[in-house]
Amino acid sequence: MKNIALRMILLGVVLAAGIFILTEFVSDDAEASQPIATINLDVTEQEAKVGPGQTGIVRFPGTVSADMIGPGQNVQLIVVRLQADCGWATTISPTTLYFTSAETGSLKTFEAVVRVPNFTSFQTQGQLTVSGTVQTIPGSPVLYNIQPTDGIITIQPYYMVTVSCDEPYIEINPGDPLVFNLKIKNDGNAQERMKIEIPNLDKLAEEDWVVSTGARTIMLEEGKEDIVKISVTSPQDWTLYRNRVSKVDIKVTAETSTEEGLSPEIQEYSLFIRDKGIYIPGFEPLFAILALVCVVAVFRRKRE
Repeated sequence: MKNIALRMILLGVVLAAGIFILTEFVSDDAEASQPIATINLDVTEQEAKVGPGQTGIVRFPGTVSADMIGPGQNVQLIVVRLQADCGWATTISPTTLYFTSAETGSLKTFEAVVRVPNFTSFQTQGQLTVSGTVQTIPGSPVLYNIQPTDGIITIQPYYMVTVSCDEPYIEINPGDPLVFNLKIKNDGNAQERMKIEIPNLDKLAEEDWVVSTGARTIMLEEGKEDIVKISVTSPQDWTLYRNRVSKVDIKVTAETSTEEGLSPEIQEYSLFIRDKGIYIPGFEPLFAILALVCVVAVFRRKRE
């Protein structure tokens, strides 16, 4: 009995030692293999559309390849974990990729998505960086860094013009001059050259209106505004009494967008003038009336 018990103890010791040796062999062999991975972007530059009603979303598809340096016969999986970083909201999917031993050297896909905020300046440029780590299972718990790769995000220009006037309707005496202060603002995200026109200028001239603009072209940085003076003088003809409303049409065209092959950004605006009263060339109405009264008084005296 003692011999049998001794043999069982010896057999247990031998089995335990064998398991220990086998375990150490697997672990050492797995740890001896170092994982490597490569990240590539299919497209390295994207343009974001950030104008009104546009999403500003750009997508960067890419691939990852993974392999091992060393024996690796006991490695079951290569695990790649990805992350994406940019100055704007960024996501990447999937975040984790698994390569079996049979899949080493193959490619797996991912997609990084960036949302650029609306109205971002055309002068701004973003950089997307995709990086990650790789490790083997089983194997060392060490995470090996993957060489990052970069993508560039440019901003598409958009063009918007706002035209306004604090006093678009003015009442004057016939023959009086006036000046409208026309405000023109560049609401786009790029520098813009704007052309100012008066489409009904010929018609106004036929009616003896004198209309001129202080500037026919202005250059504005994004978000900036300027004031263009529109000078108007109503017809200076004999008028016993006048009460009418006339209109000056304004057309502002963003010329830069046209030059870049885009549909021109055009804003139309109208100014209104009511010329009301009496006008005698060379005389103020009040003086003209006083003069008439004096003439009548003199004439009556002579008759008397």
